[in-house]
Amino acid sequence: MFIDHNSEHVLIRFDEQREVLSSAPLYGGLQMADGIVNRCVTNNDGSIPELEHYIYEQTGSRRMVGLMTAASMKSFRHTRYHTGDISLSALVTCGLGNARRAGDPADESIHIGTINSIIICEMHLTPAALVEAVAMVTEAKAATLQDLAIRSLVSGKIATGTGTDAVAIVNGPTGHHQPSLPWCGKHTHAGYALAHALSTALYNSITDYQ
Repeated sequence: MFIDHNSEHVLIRFDEQREVLSSAPLYGGLQMADGIVNRCVTNNDGSIPELEHYIYEQTGSRRMVGLMTAASMKSFRHTRYHTGDISLSALVTCGLGNARRAGDPADESIHIGTINSIIICEMHLTPAALVEAVAMVTEAKAATLQDLAIRSLVSGKIATGTGTDAVAIVNGPTGHHQPSLPWCGKHTHAGYALAHALSTALYNSITDYQ
């Protein structure tokens, strides 16, 4: 796997196509992909066609999951977790200028600030476990913002994210001797590892950079 980080992007290229479950604007949903690009755009003027063109110029692939953020790539943090059969990485970029709490009134005012979270699993997850992984990312993110007392710009209550967050879970390759993990919740080692890695990366991004 190849990871490139500069002022314009975080680019992850897989050694072989991987299954990715994401809320990405480009190739979101459940896809087989060559990799992921988290693209820095300025003044929220990014568009999906521009993102697709940029990724193709950088990679030559039209099967890359594409995220966008106006947060600085200086906020990028990468945490790895490995023990026994559990191995994964959490990659985060973070801006808090659009902090929101789930349940705040909807509004059309979008400020610069997005938390993009990417989890790369080396163990293979079942479809149910993939969905649980998204839930674990969401809960770990909310818990970290609570620990740091980050507040919603709308309600003033503790924020649970921003209005434009995105998440991507990269599944581990199939064909290994280890069976697929059926679950990824709080009672599992995989769920603990994922939440711990995500929280560490996000905490470091906020405390080191914001």
